[in-house]
Amino acid sequence: MNSSDPSELFDQLSTAKLIREADAHAALVALPGLLSGEAVWLAFKQAIEEIERLAPKDHDIFIRVGDIRVVKARFIYPHSFFFEGLDQDGNHTRVIIHFSQLNARVVYFPKRGAKRVISILDGAA
Repeated sequence: MNSSDPSELFDQLSTAKLIREADAHAALVALPGLLSGEAVWLAFKQAIEEIERLAPKDHDIFIRVGDIRVVKARFIYPHSFFFEGLDQDGNHTRVIIHFSQLNARVVYFPKRGAKRVISILDGAA
């Protein structure tokens, strides 16, 4: 904005204002996706599929949240998860957690029963 012509200066200011408004709008559109657990849910799906391909067929595949072997997981839109499973002592356990507090991994263990068990993701993101 080096111009001394008032109309040119006004045009430059107007253009800058329009750019700032467009940037603000783009941020507002993107914000809900950034403050959502959808990306985590999709990452769970992808990780389970990848581990399922890599794990020996005589192994179960679980999401692990803390000491919980997750049997079933649900995404509570837009930002929470409900996990059902067994703790390290074999007790039935349920936990609800916000995606920003989640520390989980997908792992495989030798099968405990005759049938292969894979953590179930219930619902869609």
